[in-house]
Amino acid sequence: MPQVDVHTSPFGETADGVAVTRFDLVASDGSRLSLLDYGAVVLEVHVPDREGALSNVILGHPTLAAYERNDAYFGAFVGRTAGRLETKPFTLGGRTVTLPANEGRLHLHGGLGGFHARYYAAEVTEQGGEVAEVTLRRTSPDGEEGYPGALRTEVRIRWSVDHVFGFEVVATTDAPTLVSTTHHGAWNLAGEGAGDVLGHDLRVPADAYLETRRDMLVTGTFHPVEGTPLDLREGVLLGGVVPGGGRLLAADGGLDAVRSLQRCEGIDHAFVLPPAPPEWLREAAVLVDPASGRRLRVATSEPVLQVYTGNHLDGSLVGRQGKPLGKYGGVALEPQRFPNSVKGMHVPSALLDVGEVYAMTTTYAFDVV
Repeated sequence: MPQVDVHTSPFGETADGVAVTRFDLVASDGSRLSLLDYGAVVLEVHVPDREGALSNVILGHPTLAAYERNDAYFGAFVGRTAGRLETKPFTLGGRTVTLPANEGRLHLHGGLGGFHARYYAAEVTEQGGEVAEVTLRRTSPDGEEGYPGALRTEVRIRWSVDHVFGFEVVATTDAPTLVSTTHHGAWNLAGEGAGDVLGHDLRVPADAYLETRRDMLVTGTFHPVEGTPLDLREGVLLGGVVPGGGRLLAADGGLDAVRSLQRCEGIDHAFVLPPAPPEWLREAAVLVDPASGRRLRVATSEPVLQVYTGNHLDGSLVGRQGKPLGKYGGVALEPQRFPNSVKGMHVPSALLDVGEVYAMTTTYAFDVV
């Protein structure tokens, strides 16, 4: 009977002397997901192509020291809030909150000391059957990176014999705070370091995207994707949606979309996903590499999908195989709450109160076409 087992091994020590452990969730067919108890980083995901050959399809760093920097957030658990927030003071639960800037004047992905840069207590909570699971726990103290409230967080990462990566988060707080987490994996279904993803096809079933300012802060305004290069509902070749791509050159509408794509040098946009019943996960994306036949289907509980096509990778970072990671070397698909929702302008927002439970679930299912 097919099964998934978990193997552990040392992955070095952090700069301040904390020992980091690697967990390999290995299925009977050799497919596997590897993760760290530092940053809840998903280190590698090995899945077969249409010929059965296994390759790692998630971008990553070769060393722990690089993960301690991890400006690209490769494979990391991002929080307390994913995306960009303003750093001007605001009031939450009667308390004035000021978040530190770490991208120009903005607060990005929870700050320099966000969840991606923290150690977690991890344990194997399931193995030996068709699914293996590692659970990671941490309490973010009151005031960490400017956020109010002590936040107790649990992350459950699963790998199954049918090549499904499950990512679940639950959190509670002792004071009103903000929470919007995501998994920041950057995918290249041809294999990490195999070149760019411009030949990948991406479908996102979103009727609208969120407007951004020039500094990429979301304004909260919805724009319909209809008639714009950001209409990904039928699936598009990613090479057509970058500057110089056919969809931009041929665009006769959606001036905001065209300008923002040119400004970002590719996609870096939040797409508003269609609603789904509370007990269901909604389809968020389908990514296909026609050459290898690998397909990735993303489903989530979250209302928004941030898509980022690796526009600012420049070859200065090397991947797990030691190969430079160049422009458009991977595409991040990040389900999350509405970004920059400090005032709760959209539901569900990132606001979390005492007595409430934050919960998010995302699945990344791999197969071949």
